[in-house]
Amino acid sequence: MNPYEGVAALRRAQQELDDVVVHLGSVGPVVWRGPGARAFVATKEDLVGHVVAAQRQLAHAEWLMARYAAEVSLP
Repeated sequence: MNPYEGVAALRRAQQELDDVVVHLGSVGPVVWRGPGARAFVATKEDLVGHVVAAQRQLAHAEWLMARYAAEVSLP
């Protein structure tokens, strides 16, 4: 995989993570009372936190890959 393909793959992964966040935001328990609902909401918030952290890491990896691609393309 060349650096440009790597950047494209990272951007696709970023879009997929964005879609996950949107989907998680629209999902909710059927009954909003009780320990099950609280556990569901806590798990959903935890998943969103992990996705946001992964998005940050992907953005940094994309920046590094773009920087590498620029250095490789220099004569």
